[in-house]
Amino acid sequence: MYRVKFTALGRNIEQAWGWDDESWAKYYQFGKVPPDVYIIIADDADIGWIALKRSDDSICITGIVLLPEFQGNGIGTRVIGGILHEARASSAVVRLEVFKTNPAVGFYKRLGFGVTGETETHFRMKVFS
Repeated sequence: MYRVKFTALGRNIEQAWGWDDESWAKYYQFGKVPPDVYIIIADDADIGWIALKRSDDSICITGIVLLPEFQGNGIGTRVIGGILHEARASSAVVRLEVFKTNPAVGFYKRLGFGVTGETETHFRMKVFS
């Protein structure tokens, strides 16, 4: 998880807050996957992960990262599409935050997310199912 996050988002995190390698390595204790995190696998390799927090009326994507070489080929669309399908089935809202500097902002807009607010570094977005 650590390697994928650093590879996919390290530049954004470093620009926003600086990158503290020791702190991130401790946060992502190697070999431990939290129960709300799902590993994304392609070609028998771990290529990313998605973290979700579910409630009765919403699904919050608290993190999603794919290694750069797997971006832009439909994997993220399929993963997020599955979440949107789950949300529609339960009339839930899907929420997320994304770095303002992350090119994925356009990706989320194409999937139907709209900006509902912002912080200094992130856009808050959601889709109504």
